[in-house]
Amino acid sequence: MKRVLITGVTGLVGDGICRYFLNNNWDVFGTSRRGIISQHPRFFPIKLELGSNNNLDFLNEHLPFQAVVHNAAKLPHSLLNDEDIDNYYHCNVNGTRYLLDWAEGSKIKTFIYISSTGNIRPKNGDFKEECPLNPNPNHYHISKAMGEMLCRAYNEMGLNTVILRVSAPYGYVSNKSVISKFIQLGEQNKKIELWGTGSRSQVFTFVEDIGYACRLATENPSVNDIYNIAGNESITMNELANIVIDTIPNTRSKIFFSNMKDPQEGQKRNISNNKAKQELNFEPQFNLLAGIEKIIKGKEKPFWSFI
Repeated sequence: MKRVLITGVTGLVGDGICRYFLNNNWDVFGTSRRGIISQHPRFFPIKLELGSNNNLDFLNEHLPFQAVVHNAAKLPHSLLNDEDIDNYYHCNVNGTRYLLDWAEGSKIKTFIYISSTGNIRPKNGDFKEECPLNPNPNHYHISKAMGEMLCRAYNEMGLNTVILRVSAPYGYVSNKSVISKFIQLGEQNKKIELWGTGSRSQVFTFVEDIGYACRLATENPSVNDIYNIAGNESITMNELANIVIDTIPNTRSKIFFSNMKDPQEGQKRNISNNKAKQELNFEPQFNLLAGIEKIIKGKEKPFWSFI
C-alpha cells in the first residue's frame, strides 16, 4: 500500500503534487488550513493549521506513510502589517519545526521539503545546490530559508530529509504568477502586456514534474540532500506570451509592449537539474508547451472542493 502525506494541497504546487501521486495510484492524505472534501476515492483530506498548533499527534491515526511532502507555506501575495509578517514565521518556520518533530517521533522514512531557488542569489546567474543560502530580501524567502536550515538540522539528528528547490512553478491553480496571468488574459481575449523588450528569461517548472521528483525521492530512502527541480528550458517573457496565445483556441489576445521599464531586463538564469538526474534519476516529463497545453486544453477534474 502506497501512502503519502502532503501539506498545503489547495495551493498551486500542492495541488500538482497531489495530482501526480493520485494519477499514479497512491493514497494521498492532504492537509489544508481550510476545510475541504474529497472528490477522489484515494484522496483523504485533513484540516491542519500548522502555524498555530504544535500538537500533531492526531496524525498518527493515519499512519503509516512512505513519506511526508511538506509544501504548506504562507505565500508572498500580500504584506499588510506586522501581524501578517509574523504569520510568515508562525507558518513557514514554526509550522515546519512542529511537523519535523512529529515526523521524527513517528519514524517517517523520508521528509521532503518544498523550497525555492529564491533562497540563493548567485551573482553569475548559475544556480547550483552548493551555493550558500542567501534568500531574496523578503519575509517569504527568509522564512523558507530558515525552513531549509531546520530540515538540515533534523537530518543531522537522524530524520531523512530531502530539500527540493523549485524554479517558477506553474500548474492548474490560478494565482498571481506570470503564466497564470498570461493564460487568464488570453482566455479573456485581453492584451498581454510586456515590460521593456520582453527579454527577461525564466526557467519554469510544471507542478506534476515536482510530484514526480517527490515520488523518486520517496522511493530512494538513501537520498537526503538538496536538489534543484526545474524545467529544461529558459524562455523569455516574449516567447512565453507567444506560446500562450498560440495554445489558446480562437483567442483574440495580442502582445502589447508598454513603456514600463523592466528592472530585470535581460536577466538570464541557469538552473541545472544535473544533481537530481544523477542521484534521483529525475528528468522533467513536460516541456513548457506540453505543460501549458495540458492546463489549457486538458482541464482535469478537481480532486477536492471547499466545504
